[in-house]
Amino acid sequence: MSLEELKEYKEQFEQVKMAELFFKYQNKECTELEHDLVYHYMINHSIEELMESKMNEKELNQAKILLAELKNLSSSEIKNYIQEKNSDYNNLSKIDAYVLHYISIFNYNKASTETTKKIIQQNKEKEVKLRKSLHKDYGYFS
Repeated sequence: MSLEELKEYKEQFEQVKMAELFFKYQNKECTELEHDLVYHYMINHSIEELMESKMNEKELNQAKILLAELKNLSSSEIKNYIQEKNSDYNNLSKIDAYVLHYISIFNYNKASTETTKKIIQQNKEKEVKLRKSLHKDYGYFS
């Protein structure tokens, strides 16, 4: 075996081991040591890393293409997509789960940015009104 094959085997072995631990953790059948291993894994690995480790290159490319297409939709269309996928969450494919995760973050950030812009605009309008009122009532203030 080459060094690369050994590394791949080790990675696959660790993934199988963690899958078994997650199953035991889910069913509340793990020991304290196993619980600590799952906890340590969750602290040191993001959900994104976990999803990407479970997908092959073809699936990852398909997901990224779908994600790029969804990002071009309106906020309401994205919201409808998210609601549709969430309604059947337990039956999502790996690709759909990956896309749903990232498009949900994208939609949240988009909505947050829009809200921030609205607040900034409202504050500017209020400032203009305040300045006009101060000028009208008390003369010139800069």
